[in-house]
Amino acid sequence: MKRRKKIIAMSLSLLILLAGCGGGKGTTTNDTANGTAATGAAEPQRALKDTLTIAVNETVDQLDCGNVKLNTAHKVCRALYDPLVYPADESGEYKPCLAKSWEQKDDTTLIFHLRDDVVFHNGEKMTAEDVVFSIQRSCELPNNKTLFKAFDAENTKAIDDFTVQVKFMYPFAAALNYLSSSRGGVVSKKAVEEMGNDKFGLAPIGTGPFKFAKWIEGDRIVLERNEDYWGEKPAFKNLIYRFITDDSVRAMELEAGGIDAMFVVAPQDYDRLKENPDLMTYAESGFTTLMLQFNMRCDEFKDIRLRKAFAYAIDTSAIVKAVYGDLGTVADGLFTDQIFGHVALGPTVRDMKKAKELLAEAGYSSGFKTEVTVPEGSSIQNILEIAQAQWKEAGIDVSIKLYDTATMSAMNAKGETRFGRTNYTAVTGDPDHAMTVWNSTYGGVMQADDPHIDELMERGLGEFDTQKRAAIYKELQEYCWNTYYCIPIVFPKDTFANAKYVEGFDFRVGNPIYAPFYNNVKVYQE
Repeated sequence: MKRRKKIIAMSLSLLILLAGCGGGKGTTTNDTANGTAATGAAEPQRALKDTLTIAVNETVDQLDCGNVKLNTAHKVCRALYDPLVYPADESGEYKPCLAKSWEQKDDTTLIFHLRDDVVFHNGEKMTAEDVVFSIQRSCELPNNKTLFKAFDAENTKAIDDFTVQVKFMYPFAAALNYLSSSRGGVVSKKAVEEMGNDKFGLAPIGTGPFKFAKWIEGDRIVLERNEDYWGEKPAFKNLIYRFITDDSVRAMELEAGGIDAMFVVAPQDYDRLKENPDLMTYAESGFTTLMLQFNMRCDEFKDIRLRKAFAYAIDTSAIVKAVYGDLGTVADGLFTDQIFGHVALGPTVRDMKKAKELLAEAGYSSGFKTEVTVPEGSSIQNILEIAQAQWKEAGIDVSIKLYDTATMSAMNAKGETRFGRTNYTAVTGDPDHAMTVWNSTYGGVMQADDPHIDELMERGLGEFDTQKRAAIYKELQEYCWNTYYCIPIVFPKDTFANAKYVEGFDFRVGNPIYAPFYNNVKVYQE
């Protein structure tokens, strides 16, 4: 069984969940990184820099952990907010964070006992009321409400200042997966109520190791170390996220020393950076599925024959090999095999004769014309340029229209995208989350509105038995695959790189969004 499958499967046994011992803050550093050699002898002190600058591949529109949608925003939120518990480690054990302990009272009730020494970035003490408020608003905000649909907001309440009762509508096997994710961060009730959701998303206030300092639109977000942090403080004072959407420019900036680290190394740059003796590169099997989706509210795409024609006209294996090389795996299902319950169902094999027959049967014997609207970025552009030529052979004329990431995300949420791309990362590592884009309440490209999908998802969410839960998700995946509401393309590997003078930039275990636990990171003078 793969590592992540083991973690998720173990997380299902909530009836035996008790708080683990120790403070466990993500990954651990080795003796040398802590300044002590393996023999116990002190190493010479190295001068530290006070700033870590990371380049990210997309801009963000807001930083409210209860309402984020973009993967980069999740990464930034990891530094700003703390969850109740840390994600499960390799053994499947969750570690205390804002909650120092917890217990399962019954199938639909979790009791959390909070730390009493935590303050928000605005100086206000964190209490149970803030936790209750955070969960309740996540049940209502557009980008979290689908994921928090199992939470019973009305009956989630503060028992006293530092004890919270979290209730669920029905047995919820993945509760801690969700609460430990970047979407489970605790916000300041006072700050949100005073500022309102929109302003809060632009100047967020959490309890995390860094606090918001400055946002230069289109250029960077600057965070400062939280000197009042309840846990271990990072070794550097300033954390800067630079928005560099051009893959090649991002890589060149790392090589030139303009940044210290970067998320998302493009396939065309990876091998070159890997050979650079001054850099460290990483490629990890991830939790992301890139797929092309049809808007099921559009009349033309309600015909399954047309959707199947699109699928049979392209060669996904050839596309992935050409664009990703070894940094991506052809999508053989709806979510990656790093997630519990994955079922291999494909890929669909290219069949040009069948594609043309289906197109004619759908009433388009003389051809079909449409456009695909997607965010800017070389990987998706490269994918679509190859697919565009392949579709053309079948008589499907697809023009490519590009938007910036934030605009595209807003269009998807409003249901304005007729045919587009979804690059979905299951930040909780749970199969329910991985299938969220199929739920009728999700504001994305697909707009599935399929009662059978909703019914299967609800059954899977409430099943504690791992074998029975796997069987439900198998049925769900098989049904969804055969609807052709989407064309799964690739499971991209998560790639990132850093200069060798950055140590402790290691955050892979139990962290599907691949965002560092910054208390482990040190930035040395070159």
